[in-house]
Amino acid sequence: ADLPLTADDDTAAVASMLNNMDVVSERAASAKQRAAVAATRADLASLVDKTSGANRPTLASIDKRFKHLTQRFADDALESRNNAEALIAHLKLFLIIMAGGAVIGALALAWFLIGGVVSPLRQVVKLIGAMGERKVDLPKKLLGRADEIGRMVAALAAQQDASDLLERTQLDQAKTREAAERERAQNQ
Repeated sequence: ADLPLTADDDTAAVASMLNNMDVVSERAASAKQRAAVAATRADLASLVDKTSGANRPTLASIDKRFKHLTQRFADDALESRNNAEALIAHLKLFLIIMAGGAVIGALALAWFLIGGVVSPLRQVVKLIGAMGERKVDLPKKLLGRADEIGRMVAALAAQQDASDLLERTQLDQAKTREAAERERAQNQ
C-alpha cells in the first residue's frame, strides 16, 4: 500500500483529488489553511510520482491529513456560521432599538404638536366662543406668540377692542339721545 500507485485508475483518481485540492486551496480562508492544503497536496502528488523514492508518505499519513483538513474546514465553517448568527442577533437588537427610538421620537413629536399647536388652538376656540358673551381676558401667553396662533389671538384682541369701542360709542350715543330728549322735555 505504500508503493507508488501505478494503475491508470489509481493515477486518474489521484489526479482528480489533486484538482479538488487545488479548488480547496483557492477557497481556503487563510494562509495557514492554504499551506496545510498545499502540504497535503504535495504528499498526495508524491504517490503517483515514480521518482520520489523512499521519501514517499504512507497512505495512512495522507488519510490522517485529509481528516485533519476536513475537520479544520468544518470547524472554520461552524465558526463562520456562529459569527453570522451573532451578527444577525446584533442586527436584530439594533433594529429593535431603532424601532424603539422611532416610536419615542414619534411620541415626542406628537407631544410637541399637542402642546405647541393643538392646545393653543383649543384655547383660541374657547376664546372665540367666550367673545360672544362679551368681555374676555386674552391670555398674555397666546398674545405674545409670533406664529399663526399669536396672529389669530391678536386679531381676536383687535376685534374685542373694536367691539368695546362700538359698545362705548353706542352707549355714549344713547346717553346723548336721552340727554337731548330730557332737555327737549324740559323745554316744552
